[in-house]
Amino acid sequence: MSSLHLGRKILITGALAALLGTIPACVTTSDFDRLRSQVYSQEQERIKQQERITQLEAELARSQPAQANNWAEVNSMRSQIAALTGQIDDLRRTQDMQQQAAGGLVTVDSLNSRVVDLERKTLFMATQLGVVFDEMPALPPAQTTPTGSFPGTVPPRSPDMPEVPADAAQPESQPAPPAVSTPETQPQAAPQAEVPGQELYQQALESFYAMKYKEAQITWAEFVKGFPKDPLVPNAVFWQGECFFQMQDYANAVLTYQKVIEEHKTSNKYTAALLKQGISFYKLKKDQAGKLVLEDLIKKHPQSAEAKRAQAYLKGGN
Repeated sequence: MSSLHLGRKILITGALAALLGTIPACVTTSDFDRLRSQVYSQEQERIKQQERITQLEAELARSQPAQANNWAEVNSMRSQIAALTGQIDDLRRTQDMQQQAAGGLVTVDSLNSRVVDLERKTLFMATQLGVVFDEMPALPPAQTTPTGSFPGTVPPRSPDMPEVPADAAQPESQPAPPAVSTPETQPQAAPQAEVPGQELYQQALESFYAMKYKEAQITWAEFVKGFPKDPLVPNAVFWQGECFFQMQDYANAVLTYQKVIEEHKTSNKYTAALLKQGISFYKLKKDQAGKLVLEDLIKKHPQSAEAKRAQAYLKGGN
């Protein structure tokens, strides 16, 4: 082992040791035609917005420091999507009134569900890549059910499986409702013993969606303790680190990411843990330790989205 590599390892280990020592949400035909036209227009607008975000996500994998501008555009589009959600809600109320008279009109619940799914995926992608949005548009409370899904629709798959670039860490497999068939979906005949663990993990996700980070962290910790052999344990540890990061408890975030780095080297969260630990060191004003971690990530995984984000962070510091 070279003296330079040994020196880096000693510096990072020293920073971790120092942290350990200091830590003590009547109807007419023309009316129907007009409403259908409005719903169609809203759907087309939503599709355009989603296509643009998908394009930005693809460009992220190839981006250099200029990616900060792309993220600013994504943030702006999220605000546009929030406004679009409000317009859809107005159409929905009008539609419900017409349904009472005629019935059979197609609802827009599926559009709302897709907007929520997009919001959640954007949140999870942003937190893994260390991007913090200035604001998070709130969802209309009246449109959600206690489980976070929409009446009459199939709940979207977990945003713990965000659609990130191909060279990024692959999202973990999260159980989906039986009505949805995807490659990540576990068989419907899964052993009954697995269900409680799945439910606990999902509770943590729902808390994270609602930005109840302390509650989410505690629930994920319970999941790791109660189901230590579950394949989602590395993910649960990583998301605890994300909870600490969002609460600006960067010291605990560093220590939690270290668990992923040391104990789950083959996890799909390994590169994300390196990135977020490096950024957390910078937040703690331990720039040298943060630089070493990010440089190590770039050296070991140069083609990953996290490495590209690390390069941009080292150049721009954000």
